[in-house]
Amino acid sequence: MKRLLLILTLVMISCLLLASQATASDSKHTMGDAENQMKRMAHDSAGQAHQLDQKQIQEMQRLLQEKGYEVGSVDGVMSEETTEAIREFQEDEGLAQTGQADQKTLRALAPESDQQEFFGLSPEFGEMQEEASETKEKKSY
Repeated sequence: MKRLLLILTLVMISCLLLASQATASDSKHTMGDAENQMKRMAHDSAGQAHQLDQKQIQEMQRLLQEKGYEVGSVDGVMSEETTEAIREFQEDEGLAQTGQADQKTLRALAPESDQQEFFGLSPEFGEMQEEASETKEKKSY
């Protein structure tokens, strides 16, 4: 009887240890995912690749084409031609030639605040104050 009780106790302790290891492993993966997401957000806010949906890509293609860059079809697909058009635009604007639609590229391509908002860009520091002072000047006339 004592032997059976000892075996059951050891089995229960083993199960608890395995369960705690599995929980710890899951929390490490969850923390790793959260860290990766934070790194991606920091990477993006530093002016790196900006994730665009199909409508945003299509608008970017339209703006590039309007400025004389050949993007191929204005279809919302990041084709090789679109990437090359972005690279040429970046070169002409004195930006890093990545071929990616980063924040600096989108701001240069779409200088109006409503266009930048469409691309999911927040106003740059001081931009809101400048717009407010311009609005006040217009009202005073």
